[in-house]
Amino acid sequence: MVFGDSPAIKQAVETGNAIPAAQLKTILNRIFSRLLTKEDAFSATEKQQLAATFELELNDVQLLVDSLTLMIQTAAYHQLSEKAMAKHLTNAGLAEDHVMVFTKQWANKSAGIIDALRNSGFYSSQLETVAWSLDVGVADSVAGTTAQPNAKLQLGLSTSQGGTESITVAMTQPELEQFYDKLEQIQGQLDALS
Repeated sequence: MVFGDSPAIKQAVETGNAIPAAQLKTILNRIFSRLLTKEDAFSATEKQQLAATFELELNDVQLLVDSLTLMIQTAAYHQLSEKAMAKHLTNAGLAEDHVMVFTKQWANKSAGIIDALRNSGFYSSQLETVAWSLDVGVADSVAGTTAQPNAKLQLGLSTSQGGTESITVAMTQPELEQFYDKLEQIQGQLDALS
């Protein structure tokens, strides 16, 4: 199950089913549009208005908005088709008329969401530069005269606030080989997403 079956998702689906499908469409429209701009879908005042309109607790409205947002992002991550989206929403327990509204919104707006997620970073810092050096210690007062190669990587990161940060990592040959293997795995997973 793509969306999971946690108690929070079940409660959010229950809350979503209690809202008329036409109003769910309005809520989804707002979430879809704000996902593209990375703004909160609803302000605190708007959430209070939604709670009053649908006679819900504020916590239920917050859970509904967060869960719908998570479902959209998860569907975008998995690049679900309209049919697959409908199947997963039905499996999650969403009412049939709500599933139709959700999948229609998904069909109309998924390409933009997937594109936006593809072009955005998941972290507040991004790797900008990589510098490296290889040091070989030929003598050590404690260990004797064993030569031990040591690779140093200096990673230059740009932060979301516009600043830069530098991280230096020193690794032995076995550690560097493990690091390389992990990078190969990551590259394989990224290639599979493309």
